[in-house]
Amino acid sequence: YNAYFYREAAYVDGEAPTNVSASKVAEGFYSVQISAQAEDNSGAVSFKVMNGEDVLATGAAATGVATTIMVNNLTPGTNYNFNVVAYDEANNEAAPVAVAAATKFMPAPAPAPDFGNKKVVAVFTDAMACAVSGIQSGGWGETTQVEWLDIAEGNKVFYGQNFNYAGWHSWGGGNIDVTGMQFLHVDIYSIGMTAVNITPISAGHEGSATINLTPNAWTSYDVPLSAYDANNIDWANIFQFKFMGPVGGSELMIDNVYFWSYQVTPNAAQGTDAGGWATFAAPIKLAVPAGLTAYKASYEKTETEEILNLSPIDDS
Repeated sequence: YNAYFYREAAYVDGEAPTNVSASKVAEGFYSVQISAQAEDNSGAVSFKVMNGEDVLATGAAATGVATTIMVNNLTPGTNYNFNVVAYDEANNEAAPVAVAAATKFMPAPAPAPDFGNKKVVAVFTDAMACAVSGIQSGGWGETTQVEWLDIAEGNKVFYGQNFNYAGWHSWGGGNIDVTGMQFLHVDIYSIGMTAVNITPISAGHEGSATINLTPNAWTSYDVPLSAYDANNIDWANIFQFKFMGPVGGSELMIDNVYFWSYQVTPNAAQGTDAGGWATFAAPIKLAVPAGLTAYKASYEKTETEEILNLSPIDDS
């Protein structure tokens, strides 16, 4: 007869994850995405992305299942050599897997807007106070991945990756009144796109104008609001914008979106009347473009502006 007490020795997991793989799957200006996968007898695997001795990001997945790890707070236009380390709940680490990755090069900001001799209603720019704030984008079924990027100190831009469509909406400040404006200005930096449509929207009415783009460069464009004449847009109540491009895969940045019109400003040879309007000394001398031998002038005075128009006369 034998009687005794005993305790089974605790199982100690000494096996590190196996079949570890890792690769870069996407890159941004300040981030990269890394896919990692491994197998472990515990049923779960964790990962850490190392830059030297620093842990930049972590992730986890079931054994044999890939996971995507976002590595943030990187520097634009920089090459990195990361090590991805897989480990289990007992902290058994596999040999690191090297992953080379580079962030995208950040372009220089768009040219500074020229507001000289213009009346402006700004929608999105850091160059002046805007009529609206807190623009929202997304939620309309688009493939576009939206980010508001600081392209330079004090200069934020809209950035759309995998771009096909972007709507701007739900801003603070209410509807925008751009009555009397003549142009819609926009600066667009294209990565892989040659054209985009820009559409201002009022209740029940919208119109689209196509802007041709130069890839990998800023395109500054002034869309005449007359391009939307057939669309019956209520310019006193603009409440949304949309930008449309090709089916996903391209990228763009948008900056300096504003409406504007020419403004007549008195100079030394002019004064102002009791209402503050410019008064002109006669005769008014105008620079006529070379080759234009005949022209006609028309003058228009509204509640908000004075416009002097020149147009050619066909004297052939």
